[in-house]
Amino acid sequence: MKVDDNGNESTVTESYLVDAMSYTEAETRIYEEMEQRVRGEFRVMNISKANYSDVISDEELVDWYKVKVTGVEYDEEADKEKKYNNYYLVGADSCKQAIERTEESLKDMTMDFIINAVNYVQLVDVFPYAEGHDASLVEEEEEIDANFDPETGEIIE
Repeated sequence: MKVDDNGNESTVTESYLVDAMSYTEAETRIYEEMEQRVRGEFRVMNISKANYSDVISDEELVDWYKVKVTGVEYDEEADKEKKYNNYYLVGADSCKQAIERTEESLKDMTMDFIINAVNYVQLVDVFPYAEGHDASLVEEEEEIDANFDPETGEIIE
């Protein structure tokens, strides 16, 4: 519930991004953060995994953009190009600035890349990973398949 300037209460739905090692940790951290910011009742309605490779942030910027970057490298054994899609969450004032900040962040990359898409993301706030956060909240990690490709998130057959 939010209270406006006239004292009227209304139900709102807001999205936040929490960098966490598990769903349990994400839920615990969002409750901790929201208890400090919200007076009254609130509920976490949904937790879902986001596929961001990195967050390029700036404390002063409040708008967020999802930038799709396709890395292109040549596979000499297969004699063809391989493409890898990565998504970045970028704090910026505009789409143009999101592109510029992404290009600046990736300038030392050894492979060629193309920025395919930039979309505005409606987030209220982003909570980065908290070093030293209660490690007991991190669930036991599943064994990672040897054929797992972290770039694409897929199992390579």
